[in-house]
This record gives sequence, C-alpha cells and structure tokens, in this order.
Amino acid sequence: MSHQEAPQGYRYHLSGQSEPALATFEVVPALSSILDLALAGEFQAIRLDALRGAYSRADFDDDELAQSMSPHDSELVAEEAAQIKKAADTERPYMYARFPGLAPHPPGPDGQSIGFVAGFGHVEQVKVDGVLGHLRAKLSRKPAPTAIFDIGTVFTGTGMQRKGVAHAQWLSMTDVLPDAAQVTAHIPAINRGAKLLLVDRLGFKISDDQSGQPRMVHGKSFNYTRYEGPLVGEFRQLLLDLYPGFNSREPI
Repeated sequence: MSHQEAPQGYRYHLSGQSEPALATFEVVPALSSILDLALAGEFQAIRLDALRGAYSRADFDDDELAQSMSPHDSELVAEEAAQIKKAADTERPYMYARFPGLAPHPPGPDGQSIGFVAGFGHVEQVKVDGVLGHLRAKLSRKPAPTAIFDIGTVFTGTGMQRKGVAHAQWLSMTDVLPDAAQVTAHIPAINRGAKLLLVDRLGFKISDDQSGQPRMVHGKSFNYTRYEGPLVGEFRQLLLDLYPGFNSREPI
C-alpha cells in the first residue's frame, strides 16, 4: 500500500476537559519521511516513560532500559526510524497520537509541526495456529479467526494515560483490519498495568498457551503473557461503547 492509500488520520474530541489544549487530539499514521527521525526520538521517549511506570525498579533500572531505548542514542533512534519507514509502506503503519495545540515542536523542513506526541503504536500480524486454532474455535463454538493481530505494542506517556488516547489509537489501527480477525496481545508478565487494562477493562482472557517462553526483555529473561481478545469487529464496538464520543471522530 502506498502512502497515498494509507489510512487517513482522525481528530478525536474529549469531553469534560477544562484545558482546551487537551480537549482535542489527533491519531495519524507516521508516513512523512521528513519527520521519521523526530518521531523516532519521540517514540523512544514515550516507550521509556511508559515502561518506567509499568516495570518495578526491582526488574529494571533506568540504565538497563536505556540500553534498548533512548531518545538520546542516535543509533537506537535510527533503528526506530527504520522500523517506522518500513511499516509506512504497508497497510498497517505506526499510528501516533498528538495534541496539536499543546507545546508543539518547531516546524520541520517541510513546514509541518508534530505537535505534542502523547502515544504511538503498531499492530503486528501473528501466525494463526492452523488446525489447532480451528479446533479451539470449534470447542469454544466461536468462528476461527481469519487472522490474528497483536496490539501489545501501543504506548502512552504516563502524563497522558487514562484519557482515552490508547483506546483511540487502537480504534484507528483497527480501521484497516477485517472484522473477522482476532485481537491478541503478547506482553511481558512483569508489566503489571497490562492485566488491569486488558482483562479488567477490555475483557481479554489470559491464555493458557505459554509457548515460546521465556523470552528476552531488555537483556533479561522473563515470561510473556498472552492475552486473547475478541474479534476485531467486537473490539471496535467495545471501544466505541467505552468512548461514545469516538463515534463523532473527524477524518483529517
């Protein structure tokens, strides 16, 4: 899919915000090659901030996390930019949330301003379990998904959490996914906030499938938890039910 065919962005409105600059934000695909490095640095900073809040100091200290992500490490930022650029040429680019009226960055060489970047994420397709997946679907009396997509790589800065930003990113990301696909999330078990959000708020189930564990997380070995969600169409409706204002989002 070319840049011109990539999913367009949306403007979302939040009710009950006393600060006008926080009442409106946008979720847009990271497509501009001019902004790649700037966005990559922002993404590294947001991921670092989010994981500092999700992991305890007993799991990782700042230096350990910074070995894998750092907005000040040009090599790590360049690696991030390469991933952004690669995904931009697909139908599932990185999506990022920005508050245009809040502490914007200076305009780039093309005159564009990123705005205040509050979160970002990327949906990844994972392998369907084949015969085993169809057997599970038959036993659960649910249709076998046509595909499975991992939404676990969505991050929101700690100062912008609990405002609906991550939910809006997920909604925008599912626009290009088939309704019959399944949503899942593979997240390190030490991420304590994941269960609260995915299970308690969004109704995901913790899977018994522990295949491929443990895995390396920032240089250390940890188990991952697999959270199984609903089909994409059901997930999209759940997000709209949680945030009815998302029904009036505006294409941009």
